[in-house]
Order: sequence, then structure tokens, then C-alpha cells
Amino acid sequence: MNVLILGGAGMLGPYAARELAPAHNLRITDINPPQEDLPGEFLLLDAADLDGVVAAAAGMDATFPSSAATAKLPGTSAPEAVTT
Repeated sequence: MNVLILGGAGMLGPYAARELAPAHNLRITDINPPQEDLPGEFLLLDAADLDGVVAAAAGMDATFPSSAATAKLPGTSAPEAVTT
């Protein structure tokens, strides 16, 4: 199965990637580069970029959303404000 992991370089994503990798083809996206080697294909992508997410999801069978909207968390490159 082809699986897209959104927010794959964050706190939860790398764990999901390691668990899914043996049985699935992964495409991992995140707004930040990964801090460790991740299995599969990596794309630098903001999950708030709808067109980018749609393009990343092309050919995928499932999506694992592990990205988060954050505002000024220590150690992150989060935006000044989050709007919806």
C-alpha cells in the first residue's frame, strides 16, 4: 500500500514511518527537514498548502495525518499566529 504521512518529521511521524515502512511504500512530508533518516520518499511541504498536499497524495492509497497547527512552541519554526 502507498501511504502519505503528513507531518512525518515531527514528534509522531518518525515512529509511524518506522512501523509502516516494512509493509508499505511511504511518502513523507513536513514543513521542516527530518532530523533523522526516514524510510521512503521525503517532500518538504507545508500541510496548509492544499495544492501541495493534493499533489503529494497523488497515487497514495492512504493518508496518515500527523501534522499539527502550532503557534510559537519552543524549538519549532511555527508561525506567529495560526488562522483557520
